[in-house]
Amino acid sequence: MLVGRTIAIDDEVVLNEFFPRWRVVNWVVCPNELSLMKLIRRAKLRPIAIEVSRIAVPYYLCELQNNDVPAFIVGSEDNGIPDSLLKCVSPHIYIPMAGKATCLSAGMALAIVATHFAYVANSAVTLN
Repeated sequence: MLVGRTIAIDDEVVLNEFFPRWRVVNWVVCPNELSLMKLIRRAKLRPIAIEVSRIAVPYYLCELQNNDVPAFIVGSEDNGIPDSLLKCVSPHIYIPMAGKATCLSAGMALAIVATHFAYVANSAVTLN
């Protein structure tokens, strides 16, 4: 399992200016789900699964509390997030879609959800 995010040189300046509560996490390989959850807990992140499941709620209804920093967990397009990992994570959120389609690519789903949470967390910030 791969955890983290890649940044460009100027990206950290943007993060610090507009998203000061969020931290940049370097990529880490986790050999299994247990090590992933330990890493998330050690970093004091709030795990959030982006997955269509029986208990999933629309992403816009999930709110971060106080100084929560999310750790978004996204599965592959083919298999999703393993059930064993889903049992360790709450909440589960999904992106409501019109029509018969039930999923987006993992990257697109993450982009939509992360952008939403970044906007909500920093809604008082105005860009010139």
